[in-house]
Parts: sequence; structure tokens; C-alpha cells
Amino acid sequence: MQEFVEKLLTLNDVPVVTITVALDPRFPGNDADRIRVRNLMSEAKDRVSAMGDRSQARQILRKLDELAADIDLSGGAHGLVVVATATYGETRLVPFPVQDGVSIGRTPTTRYLVQGLRRSPRYRILVISDRATRLFDASRDVAVEIFDGFPMAASIVPRDRRATNGRFALPPGRDDKELWRNFYRDVDAALTKASRGDELPIVLVGVRHSLQMFLEVSAHRRHVVGEVEGAHDQLSANALATLVWPRMRDELKRERARAIEELSNAVATGAAVTGIDEVWKLGRAGRGRLLVVEESYRAEPSVEVDGRLERANAANATGGDATGAHATSPDVISDPVDEIVEHVVRAGGRVEFVADDAIDDVGRIGLLLR
Repeated sequence: MQEFVEKLLTLNDVPVVTITVALDPRFPGNDADRIRVRNLMSEAKDRVSAMGDRSQARQILRKLDELAADIDLSGGAHGLVVVATATYGETRLVPFPVQDGVSIGRTPTTRYLVQGLRRSPRYRILVISDRATRLFDASRDVAVEIFDGFPMAASIVPRDRRATNGRFALPPGRDDKELWRNFYRDVDAALTKASRGDELPIVLVGVRHSLQMFLEVSAHRRHVVGEVEGAHDQLSANALATLVWPRMRDELKRERARAIEELSNAVATGAAVTGIDEVWKLGRAGRGRLLVVEESYRAEPSVEVDGRLERANAANATGGDATGAHATSPDVISDPVDEIVEHVVRAGGRVEFVADDAIDDVGRIGLLLR
């Protein structure tokens, strides 16, 4: 999903049609979902047909027809995203909720995708056990086991099972700790190999003393965001993810709280701007380090004039009432917040979506500067 978002952020064919459809993952391919897809595709086609450039409209309509023929709703996804231009088209089932919608604009509507990735981030589960240390790639409460270098088992005989006399006896004062540390160093090295170029948050699972000893030697401590204690090394991938996801979800809540506090402190020192107008100017300039925005905040349709936002009206587009103009003119930004999200992510910044009214006192949107 991350590579799909990155591809959309580099798309420079204008205009771009984006269709998002909410699906019921419990009943893949049900009649209600198919009808919703059909209706939203029809709405998109009607709006494309009203575009001023007839040749370009015909190309986009052909692309939408091609994409519609290839849509398969049998995957049990939470949502469907369709993106089309005159020369590009792609559909993607997504593992997180989206809202029904159709947009035509200068850029794809990637807000729901970025928002979904923040709500449903990938993370890793490392189960620490002498019998079977296992590694999983997870998203929400779904996990897939990684078999490259894993599972790993320790070949250490516990001290109380060793000879106490004779030539195999342990020297006085010697214990097993260094043997276990060496095993956990091997685990850490395997984790490094599996994570190379794809660092993710990690939740550790295991009995307390095993987790503590692993953390003593691990080079991945900074990526560990939570621990679940207990002997769970025999659980299935999905049972393990169901156990671990609440811990990861708690960490996401803490991240949102930290983002709100960081924005508040930055505003006080002048290291952040707030309100859609200031955020637009500096976000478009690539100055954003962290964008904090309320989940359902939408700004009014606007046009950009000399780097500033001005409310769109019928005079900003060709023909029709103001609502129709928003749908058909590539100069009209249907929701500037969506475009700000894209600019910040494209420039290497982060986006944190927070609860509605969480930052109402600063205009519902804020940008921490580089």
C-alpha cells in the first residue's frame, strides 16, 4: 500500500479522477457493494463528461470503463480506490475504511490512503522463545509469518539439567546468562537482516526475563513500541495479531497525543503555523515537518492566486454554477486539506490525524516547520 501511495504522489497527469468506495469486508462482493461501486462510477463519468476538454474527457471515460471491467470485490477488503487520468488507471482494494466519494482535481485524493496507513500501520511482532523465536509482519489484527531466518531455537541445556560432578560439571560460579545473550544476539542479527531497508515498529512477545535479556543486547530497542508478556510462541499468526493489536493501537493513541502537545509547544515558540491559509503557503513550499489535522476537517473549494487560497466561485471556472464548476475545472481545489496532505508527504514530512475538535482552538490544522 505504501508503494501505491508513493506512486500516486508522483502522478502529474491533470486532471485526476479519484473514486473511493466503502466495502463490507464480512460479505465480499455483496450486492450493496456492487451497486455502490456502479453508482459512484456513474457519478464520476457524468462529471468527466461535463469537462470542457472533450478529447481529454473521452480518454478518461475509456480508462474508467477499462478499470470498471477489472474490479474484483471478492477479496474481503474494507474499501476500494480507483484512480484514473487520460493516460493512467489503477484500482486497489485497501485494508482500512474509506468514505464513498468522487473527486476530480489536480492531484489524486490520497488523504484517505495516508489516513488509513496511519490508522493501520505495518508493524512487526517478534516472539521471543527458546523453543521458537518467530517473526511476523502485521497490519492491525492480521499477521503473516516471516520465514527468512526464522523461526530460531536455542540449543542451550538449562543449568539444572547439567552434570554437577565429573568432567562435564560447570565451573563454580558459572551461569547460563552469556549463552542466552549470545542466542539473543543471533536473534537480533536475524531481525536486522529481515528489517534492512524496511524499518518498522516492533512489539515483543514473551516471558518477562526473556524480553528483558533480549532488550539488553538488541540494537533495535528504539523500534520497540510495546511488550506483551506470556508464553505465546505456539499461537497462530492471526491469534497472535489479535492479541498484540490492542498494544499497538495504544501506541498510536499516544503518538496522536504527543503530536497535539508538540504542535501546542511549537505554536508558542513560533516553530509552527496554524489555520488553512498559513499551512497552505508553507506546506506548498515544502517547509512542513509534521502536519497535524483533525480527521474530518475539510476546507472550502478554492483556487490558488499568487500562492494564496481564495474561495472558489462560478467566476473561477468555465460555465455552470459554483458546485458544477468545482467538479469540472482543474483549477479548482475541491479540498485544499487533501492537497496539503499530499504536499507534506511528498516533501518527506509526516502527517498525524487527530480526533475532531482536538485542535479546534488553532483552526483544526497545524504545521510544524523544518
